[in-house]
Amino acid sequence: MIDKNSGIKRFVCYKLSSEYDEMGQYDLISFCGIDCKKCTNYKQNMNCQGCRDERELLSDCPTRICANEKGLVHCGDCEVFPCEELINFYHDGKASHLQAYKNIIKYSVRLRLEEEKDYKITENVTREAFWNLFIPACDEHLLLYTMRKEPDFIKELDFVATIGDEIVGNIAYAKAKVIDGAVEHEALTFGPVCVLPKYQGMGIGGMLINHTITLAREMGYKAIFIYGDPEYYKRFGFEPSIKFKITNREKRYPAALQALELLPSALKGVTGVFDEGKAYQIDNSHFDEYDKQFPFKEKFHTKTQDWFTDISNRFYDEG
Repeated sequence: MIDKNSGIKRFVCYKLSSEYDEMGQYDLISFCGIDCKKCTNYKQNMNCQGCRDERELLSDCPTRICANEKGLVHCGDCEVFPCEELINFYHDGKASHLQAYKNIIKYSVRLRLEEEKDYKITENVTREAFWNLFIPACDEHLLLYTMRKEPDFIKELDFVATIGDEIVGNIAYAKAKVIDGAVEHEALTFGPVCVLPKYQGMGIGGMLINHTITLAREMGYKAIFIYGDPEYYKRFGFEPSIKFKITNREKRYPAALQALELLPSALKGVTGVFDEGKAYQIDNSHFDEYDKQFPFKEKFHTKTQDWFTDISNRFYDEG
């Protein structure tokens, strides 16, 4: 559902993961967000100049006229986005029009480091994203609150995603290690990574992950470990930890434990036990008191909780 009060006040293109990161490519994205390269009219009509410049086929397009009059880069740059006309357009049942809305959201996102003034807002975003997802209620917002106080928390990799003035997502990192007898190998882990439900499925989580992976590599870290959905994280290059002979604390190979080498062969010769560290140890005895500061939310069972239970109980057999 498109939120009339989505808070988009300006268009800021985030280029790291965008296919339109070269100058001039925005000419093929219409003001309302339609990708000209995927438009039937554009592909079939060799004379079409794209929605921004076409004069014969789209001479009376009200969206283009409005955007040009206001001097907008995209409709997402408008103070009243989405206007009633665009809401009707995005909800007319055509998949390409709904995708246009998602495009505008995607190209309106910017990433920045989280600041102390953001903490409670970000914790609430985390709560909204995870509530009833894996368990009835959630404790990821409490995790975020407590892990910031740990020495292993990495402020330089604590990023928020914003649209206009609204924080819509967050990712947080901490130092971890792989223990091989008396030898400890430094690594990273991240989470929670979250996006407000109304903005999920638009690539914002991927932006946060890709951006911080790049920064972690530049900072000299060699590997990242996470517990998560293997199908999702393989798109970022994560592989099952069993490939590297790295177990959990119980000396088993969970299907959810994934590893990413930030440098070629970074984990060559590294085996042992993955240890998340104290940053990921939550004292849930304080949960009720902590959670009281947020709006009441009902706890209930969901199918995603069944999936989480299933993936949490899957293990690979060595060999």
